[in-house]
Amino acid sequence: MRRQRWVLQRYCSGSFTATAVGRATILQGTSLSSITSLEAAAAKPATRIRGRVETTRIRGKIAFIHLRQPPCHSIQVVASAAEIVRRVKELTPESIIDATGTLVPAERPVTSVSCKNYELHAERVDVVSRAATPLPFPIKDCNTKLDTRLNHRVMDMRTPLTASVLRLVSAHVRARLCLWSRTAGPMDHGKTNEHAASHRTHGMNEHVHFCDGVFLPLLVVFFSCTRFLSITPN
Repeated sequence: MRRQRWVLQRYCSGSFTATAVGRATILQGTSLSSITSLEAAAAKPATRIRGRVETTRIRGKIAFIHLRQPPCHSIQVVASAAEIVRRVKELTPESIIDATGTLVPAERPVTSVSCKNYELHAERVDVVSRAATPLPFPIKDCNTKLDTRLNHRVMDMRTPLTASVLRLVSAHVRARLCLWSRTAGPMDHGKTNEHAASHRTHGMNEHVHFCDGVFLPLLVVFFSCTRFLSITPN
């Protein structure tokens, strides 16, 4: 795909580009800052954060973007450049963008994101991967029918409830020191381990492994854990 750039007026202190990259590098990169390490990133003159667009809104000449990083971290991005504000209106939910700017303390706590004390004043926004619309179901909708969730399993893995269940199972498995682990990266869960019991038959002379790395069906875990989990949007 051809790299697109929009020429900005001299009075616009910002830029907005669209790029095409491989799917494997969408949420990876050593030069990107993590929302969980903002104290070190705040000392830098410019910070670049990659994440998924959760929500966007326009207030006058200022655009606000809620940017989410796996599994449940989010930060508010503020942009005032005219070109960026115009292009933010075209962003679709769950698109992946790179926001480059300066981290500043928020004037008041931002209660709608997990990072409440900082916000990113963006001078540049790059679209890494644009999500198709409409989405099968809203990410924060916990009342979606099971058939719809199973038909769009990758989307279901990004919901706060399912992500919390995966983290709970992962913490239990890590505490038990299982023999085999696998990273669930494509579903935006970072270093979340998936495990399931082994159903293979073993010979008498074979070393038996009690865990096999398989894609973990979460139906039983989901229904057994939802009553004990209190999930909040943040």
